[in-house]
Amino acid sequence: MINTIILSKDGKYIGDNNQLPSRENIPYDKELLKAFCKNQIVSEKGINTLPPSIKKIVKKQSLNDEEITMAITIPEIEKYSDVLLINRSSENLINGKVFRLDNFKCLTKQGYLEIWLKAWLYQALLSRD
Repeated sequence: MINTIILSKDGKYIGDNNQLPSRENIPYDKELLKAFCKNQIVSEKGINTLPPSIKKIVKKQSLNDEEITMAITIPEIEKYSDVLLINRSSENLINGKVFRLDNFKCLTKQGYLEIWLKAWLYQALLSRD
């Protein structure tokens, strides 16, 4: 599964008072999320975290995690993402929660966009040579 997430410069996905990382330097982030979510099956927990404009375009919500085609919550993103597009804000968040990338390897970084692969997929690509 391919997913996208916005993280602060210091790797946090949420700060104090549920503050999200700044989108100021990455204005396309919300449109990217919208494109990824269109006609996708999301979890009930996930749909509750989406903005109204994106809630309208998802296909349905599922009680069964195995049916989802787009991960929305942090646990879903960690579990189901094979490829993760990270939009990295230029600002840090004070306090907050860090998104752990322990199970991922960075493939490339260009500006504020980073492409990370699940470690097993990254290793499979390296072993092709």
